[in-house]
Amino acid sequence: MRIQNRMNQLLRSIYGVLPIEDINNAEELIIYQEYGIALELICVQLYEYDKTIDVYTKNLIMELILDMGLNTGLIDGIKVYLE
Repeated sequence: MRIQNRMNQLLRSIYGVLPIEDINNAEELIIYQEYGIALELICVQLYEYDKTIDVYTKNLIMELILDMGLNTGLIDGIKVYLE
């Protein structure tokens, strides 16, 4: 699956978790193919707002980080709730 599709899938997963402003900012970055910056924004905001996500979303984030060659430390501190 293309990175853009998976990034949009990530946005759908975190809709309602992060403020709409952060979702809109990430979406705009994705439109301009700034996938790494969008992913960094999402990870930082999840951490800063102390948000909890599901395992599926965290795995998707990790796959995107690895596929883009980003620092895996981006996912540190992001909490997961158990389903």
